[in-house]
Amino acid sequence: MERRTAAAMAPHRAAEFLAGRRALRSALAGAGVVVPGLSGTGGPPRLPDRYVGSISHSAGLAVAVAAHRDRYRAVGVDLELNGLPPSAAHLVLNREDREWLGTDRPGADARRLLAAFSAKESAYKAIDVLLRERTGGHRAGPALPGLRSLRLHPHARGFLVQPDGCLAPVATVRVRAVPGGVLTWAVVSERSAEPPVFDDPFDVDEEPFGWGLFDGSAPIPVATAPLAPTRSAPTRSAAARLDPALSERTRRPEEVR
Repeated sequence: MERRTAAAMAPHRAAEFLAGRRALRSALAGAGVVVPGLSGTGGPPRLPDRYVGSISHSAGLAVAVAAHRDRYRAVGVDLELNGLPPSAAHLVLNREDREWLGTDRPGADARRLLAAFSAKESAYKAIDVLLRERTGGHRAGPALPGLRSLRLHPHARGFLVQPDGCLAPVATVRVRAVPGGVLTWAVVSERSAEPPVFDDPFDVDEEPFGWGLFDGSAPIPVATAPLAPTRSAPTRSAAARLDPALSERTRRPEEVR
């Protein structure tokens, strides 16, 4: 079914589509459900009942995250490997964001801007799904007007993110620097549970939160994230195994603060 859908797409879009679906199937398997294929016509996939998931693509990679709804009401993921120019800050950040990030000052840290942008992207994916559900899924187009409508609150290893003018839903976002960019993942929970924390975004232990990462052709080994950080030294990441030149940079991923 997925290949039939991809056959009607342009080659690059088809490769991206299939990589994302493979990543999501593996993430779902890590979260506890095995599906041979995900239905859909090129838009958002139809997930198994009681499961939530999200996909992101960047620079030839697809990353996906999935979880059971008993644990998280919604999830979102974003991978950014292409950078973001400081001049784009006004498209992403509201006044409060710019003040504490310092993007209005010369020499503003592009990494912090990219982290804030990615955090809003992953939170947007999770929050927008829930706001659509409030309308019974009948609303056409996105429920949120854009990334500037989301407010960032620095928190732990990332942010708390909520829509402007709303008390809920609030997404908790983790931020992780990866070679060449940043990876963020967001959850909205019924309880005060926070997103999983792990040492290495591409090589982690088994827990209920599933991850899959693919390069568009061959799968990178899939693992799931523990709900608490491990104290052992980070292992060499699967990204480094794909490209030995990345080895030294992926042994000790640096958190974006």
